[in-house]
Amino acid sequence: MKNYFFKYLLAFFILFIPFIFTSCVKTPDIPAFKSSKSLPKYDQENFDLYLSDTKKWLLENRNFITENKNQELDLVMPFELKPNNSSSKKAILLVHGLTDSPAYYKDISKVFTNNGFLVRTILLPGHISKPADLMLPSLKDWENVVKHHINLLKKENYEIWLGGFSTGANLVTSYAIDDKSIKGLYLFSPGFYSKSKVIVFSPFVSYFMDWLDIDEENNILKYESMPMNEVNLYYKTTLKVQEKFQNKVFDRPAFFVFSKDDSVIDYEKTVEIFQKKFTNEKSKFILYANINETKEEMKNLLDNKRFKVYNSYLPEKRISNFSHLSVMFSKDNAYYGENGNYIMLNNGQKDKKFISRNKTCFSSWGYNVDGLYHARLTWNPYFNELKNDINEFLKDE
Repeated sequence: MKNYFFKYLLAFFILFIPFIFTSCVKTPDIPAFKSSKSLPKYDQENFDLYLSDTKKWLLENRNFITENKNQELDLVMPFELKPNNSSSKKAILLVHGLTDSPAYYKDISKVFTNNGFLVRTILLPGHISKPADLMLPSLKDWENVVKHHINLLKKENYEIWLGGFSTGANLVTSYAIDDKSIKGLYLFSPGFYSKSKVIVFSPFVSYFMDWLDIDEENNILKYESMPMNEVNLYYKTTLKVQEKFQNKVFDRPAFFVFSKDDSVIDYEKTVEIFQKKFTNEKSKFILYANINETKEEMKNLLDNKRFKVYNSYLPEKRISNFSHLSVMFSKDNAYYGENGNYIMLNNGQKDKKFISRNKTCFSSWGYNVDGLYHARLTWNPYFNELKNDINEFLKDE
């Protein structure tokens, strides 16, 4: 144990100390880095009121990136989609990830409405207004907004499923383990286990360091900057999930979607917890991986009926591997898609110059190959297959 402690301590000094010294630099004196006076309310008596109150608050508090405020809000606001079958009583509540927005569900939500689900997405307090607002919430704020909107669906007598991306997956899983009325889970890049070994120091570091990273804020759908408070809150969500699974399992159907090359989340531990703690035989794990490189390593998974593996190395599409967020979006998405309005150039590369979109390769964060420029992959080339996989999964229910 002592050896592990000293290794973590050394890693802390190597990785965090540079940020601590740079954090002494004055926070930019611009609206994005000045927090709002309060967080938006989330405990309204019905969902329509929640939406109208949230929009009003955002109009007053969001750091808008474009001149068209209403268009921006249409992209990032929480939303509700109703199924074609008005008599259906199935519903799914979808929770976004860290620094992200409900916009991450614009594409996948249509799969659920086509299967008779009422879809609702919610906003984790501190998001889509300005990065500095992520200094305001506590874990209780995030847990309570999830619980409140589940309770609204219960009052409306819906059969409830939950879905979550990354940190959102942690929140809905922690809740669903104990509430047996939840029918099942959809977990996209679930953030149960961080790859970072020094994240254990985030509660300590957040006391004297406001920002882990400050970036230009030009992405409508998410924050690029990262306050330490949000790192600490994410870490707390991982502890919650891991603690729940020490003595419990999730015995209802669960549908995982994950990239083996996810730069944020530990792949091996995610597979392990799925195999050991998600015990329902109908549960499914959709995995994107370079099959040619990892075929022997993944032989057991390829032979396991609960797993389905797609090849993530697609050189003909200039795709080297899949990123943490790419699993969520269709290639036709107007903002993050193959020909979308936004290209995520900030990808951990050093001393490389972006030339043009049609000469750019795409990958997870931090992937580097000599002579090639890699932007972040922000869409899923297998999105149509993912829709079919969800349709098949729902047929059994």
